[in-house]
Amino acid sequence: MLLRRVIEHVKAQNWTAVALDFVIVVVGVFIGIQVANWNAARAERKLGEDYTVRLIADLENDLAGARTQTSYYDDVTKSIETTDRLLASPDPDPQALVIAAYRASEFSNNPPNRATWDQIVRTPTRTPVRGCRTRRTDGRFVHSFPWTCRSQCVRGVAMCLTTSRSLSAS
Repeated sequence: MLLRRVIEHVKAQNWTAVALDFVIVVVGVFIGIQVANWNAARAERKLGEDYTVRLIADLENDLAGARTQTSYYDDVTKSIETTDRLLASPDPDPQALVIAAYRASEFSNNPPNRATWDQIVRTPTRTPVRGCRTRRTDGRFVHSFPWTCRSQCVRGVAMCLTTSRSLSAS
């Protein structure tokens, strides 16, 4: 329909109408591209917010696991001290020595959950998490968050990841 109108205007040499049709097309395309960009930015912001929630949950679980493991290894250390004390005594209780030595030799492994972080790192050219910097080092992409100490880690994620904005890899 628009093409037919443009052809009629060109045949009639109505250049004002041709220019107006051209402006309408250009403005329509511009608006369409702008709406698509807004939708893409909204989707990216939503993805960053989802990553934020997941990272905070992962870090809180890791922190709880680290606290549990610290308590566990405190008990192992006490068992080591007990074993050492029993071995140094001239007549140790054999049952207590075996129990203490066994507990002193225990090992527990509680690896951190990296699923969310690995998912973010899998897309190295764009990082949908605000505050996350991406840079290339020795052929590998490195992501880092702007926090400096482990005790502020969860709070740092909460502060720097509340909204999302892509940063290009440098």
